[in-house]
Amino acid sequence: PVEDGDGLYIAYHDHAPRLQGRVKVLLGDDVWPERMEVAPSGCGPRRDDGGVEAIDAWLGVHPSARMVVLDTLQRFRGGNAGEGDKNAYAADYQVSADLQELAMKHGVVIVAVHHYRKSLSETDWVDQISGTNGIAGAADTLLGFERQRGEQVAVLRITGRDVDEAELALAFDAEK
Repeated sequence: PVEDGDGLYIAYHDHAPRLQGRVKVLLGDDVWPERMEVAPSGCGPRRDDGGVEAIDAWLGVHPSARMVVLDTLQRFRGGNAGEGDKNAYAADYQVSADLQELAMKHGVVIVAVHHYRKSLSETDWVDQISGTNGIAGAADTLLGFERQRGEQVAVLRITGRDVDEAELALAFDAEK
């Protein structure tokens, strides 16, 4: 069971027409949920331009908010956060820590979409997360979505502080 609430989806690299196409695939002829706000590319605040504060302000105005989605974390971070820095781990950790603290403050889930690196890990899927381990270090829960390009089946891997580790098989059904 889930509790109804407001949501914010910040699509840092999706323009409005692309988002409309995606919504059509997901909802068909159903109406977009009234309590879900979407900020297309160019409209979302980046971290280095007051993004954490802007999301904090939005959450303050929407006390019944339940979720914020940042798609993608790298676009939210802006600039070259952590790249070439002697302490890249600390820079990566701080981005995740800022979001984790914001989520705790408002009692919401913040989903930060991020990517795997090109080389895969033979030992632990968490090591496949692009960047340093600092990104995963401050996050409460990690979800890893894996599928082969063009395939309609995937695996969702889950780990975290307050969740049981799991691997779930997923399949996309265009008819539903």
